[in-house]
Amino acid sequence: MSEIKNPLGEIISDEQFEQLQKKGVLDFIAIRNIGIRKEYFRLRELRINSNACIELLMDEYKSLAFETIRKIVMNK
Repeated sequence: MSEIKNPLGEIISDEQFEQLQKKGVLDFIAIRNIGIRKEYFRLRELRINSNACIELLMDEYKSLAFETIRKIVMNK
């Protein structure tokens, strides 16, 4: 299992995140989606338009289509 950085830093510490990851109790798709949403809204704060933000995220998450990322960021 690959290590991912803690996108839940406001909620749990990196150490807690690492322990939960080691125990296999994390939903990595949900965690990935949280990271995608955070990055999308960070980019939007920089006044980057929505489509460009999604395209930048597609570069980072190559296995995800434009529409998939759009759905992730538009749904809570």
